[in-house]
Amino acid sequence: ENENENDNDNERKKDYNELLNIKWDFIIGSELVYNEVGVQLLPQVMASLANPDTHIYYCHSKHRYDKMDMDFFANLEKNGLDCVEVKAHGVPTPPPSPPPLTELFPDLRKAIYHITQKKKVSV
Repeated sequence: ENENENDNDNERKKDYNELLNIKWDFIIGSELVYNEVGVQLLPQVMASLANPDTHIYYCHSKHRYDKMDMDFFANLEKNGLDCVEVKAHGVPTPPPSPPPLTELFPDLRKAIYHITQKKKVSV
């Protein structure tokens, strides 16, 4: 049984390495942060897969888990990613969200974020 686990681990590592060797144009995800593992690892995975030309679009319910939201967006920054909320052309701008942790039962609002690698500033 231990041999099967080693084979599975090797297969997962091989799959992950193959993903890292692909030049991704777009990565699309939705509602992927449910716990602290996602808060930590999703930004790392996004940063690992992204290149300067990659566009990541991520749909997220704001205020579902305020503390995790704050940590998730901070981790995007720590992993060298820029994140901007976007909307379709012609769609009215949604009302501003209340600051995190200020309401006991805040309204959930779907938001779409465009995530890219931070631009390197040349000196």
